[in-house]
Amino acid sequence: MDSRMSQELHTQILVVDDDEQTRWALCQILNKKGYKTVQSQDGEEAIRHLGEDRVEIAILDIRMPGISGLDVLSRVRDREISSSIIVLTGHASIDAAVEAMKLGACDYLTKPVDPDRLLLAVQKASELHDIRKRVKNLETIVKDSLPEPVFVAQSPSAKESLRMAETVAPSDMTVLLQGESGTGKDLLARIIHKRSSRRDGPFVVIDCGAISETLMESEVFGHEKGAYTGADARKIGKVESAEEGTLFLDEVGDLSPSGQQRFLRIIETHSFERLGSTESMSADIRIVAATNRDLKKDVDEGRFREDLFYRLNVFRIPLSPLRERPEDIPLLAQHFVERFAAEMKKDLKGWTPGVDEFLSRHSWPGNCRELRNVIERAVLLADDYIRMEHFPKEILQKEAEEEEEIDTLDLKRAKQFAADKVEHRLLIQVLQATGGNKAEAARRLKLNYKTLLEKLRRWNLDKGTP
Repeated sequence: MDSRMSQELHTQILVVDDDEQTRWALCQILNKKGYKTVQSQDGEEAIRHLGEDRVEIAILDIRMPGISGLDVLSRVRDREISSSIIVLTGHASIDAAVEAMKLGACDYLTKPVDPDRLLLAVQKASELHDIRKRVKNLETIVKDSLPEPVFVAQSPSAKESLRMAETVAPSDMTVLLQGESGTGKDLLARIIHKRSSRRDGPFVVIDCGAISETLMESEVFGHEKGAYTGADARKIGKVESAEEGTLFLDEVGDLSPSGQQRFLRIIETHSFERLGSTESMSADIRIVAATNRDLKKDVDEGRFREDLFYRLNVFRIPLSPLRERPEDIPLLAQHFVERFAAEMKKDLKGWTPGVDEFLSRHSWPGNCRELRNVIERAVLLADDYIRMEHFPKEILQKEAEEEEEIDTLDLKRAKQFAADKVEHRLLIQVLQATGGNKAEAARRLKLNYKTLLEKLRRWNLDKGTP
C-alpha cells in the first residue's frame, strides 16, 4: 500500500450540505477512494463535528438555511480549528467563494461538482492539513525547548518578590507588579504564568502606554466586519487571544479613562464585546498588571479609577530598583554574560579587575534592562575578557565625574557624604525587613518615631515599602 492510499484510509472528511442528494453523491465519490466520511445537514451540526471529531477536511456548502457556510468559516477561524475547508458554491456565487477564501477556506468547488476536481481539491487540502499539523508540532517542540524565565535574586527584597510570585502563581488571583521601569516586572509576570495552571495557554502582552486610544477598541477587543470603514473582516483582539491564558497589562497606569472602564468590566464580569457587536463574549483569562507609577496617588489625584485600582491591587508585589539591591548586580551581570556569550558563540574568560567594582558602583537608573543592554554590548565587543573600554563612554564619563566630585570634598563633607549613603541604605533595609511597618522600623533603629518620619521624608521613602 503506497503512502497516498494509506493517507486516504486515515483521512476523515466532513461533508456539509442541506441537500441530502448532494451529500450522498459527494460521499460516494470519496468513499470509493478510501476516504472516511461523515455528514452534516446544517451549519450548527457542522460546527459541532468540527469541534469534537477528528475531522481533517470539510467540504462546506456556502448557502444553507440558518447558519451559512460563511458563518461556519468565521466561527472555525475564531476557535482556531485546524481542519482544511473546501467550500461549495454555484456559478453565480463566485463573490461568496472569494469571501470564503478570505475567511480561511483553502479551495472552492462549483456545483455540479466534477469528481476529478473534487479529488484533486481534497488531496491538496489533505497536504495542507499535514503541513499545519507539522508546524503545530514544531511550535510545541520550540515552546517546550525555550528556557524557563530566570529571576536572579540574591538580595532579601528580590528574594521576597520572587517568593510572593511563586506563592500567588498557582491561583487565578489578579496580581499587580509595582516598580521602576526595567526592574523585571515583565519577567516576573512570565514566571507567574509559567508556574500557573494556565502555563499551556497563551501569554499575551498589552503595552498600555504604547497603544493609542483610536487603536484600543480594535487591537485589544477586536471588531466585527463592517464595524467601521475599512473593517472588511472580523478581527480577533488581544483579550480574546488570551483565552485560557494570561493577559499581561504592562504599564497599566497609562490606560485611558475609556480603557480603564473596559478592563474594569472584564475583571468584574469576565466578559467583553468586540467593536460593532452587541453579543457579550466570555473572557476566561488571568490578569497580571504592572506599573511604574504610584497608582494610589493617581487615584487621589483623579487620574486613575479607584474601583479599578482595588480590583488590580488584590495581590501587590513590589520590585526594588537595582541601586537598592547592589548584591544582585554581579550575579545579574554574570547571568547576562553567559547568556549573550552563548548566543554569540563566544568563549569569554570573564572580566578584568575593576569591572566588578564598576558594575556594583554604578547607580543603573535603567535598572536590570540597562545592565542587560550594557553587558550585551560588552560581550559583542570583547574577544577574551570584558574590559572597561567595552562599556559606553557616557557611563564611564559619569563615573569619572562622580569620583572627581568625591575627590574635591573636604574631610568633614566626605564623612557626611559617606554617612548619608549608609543611612539611606539602612533605612531601606529596615523598611523591607519590617514590611513597611514604620513603628517597628523605629524600634529596631532605636529612633523616635517622629525622627524616623523626618528621615523617611528626607529620602522620599515615606510612600511605603521600597
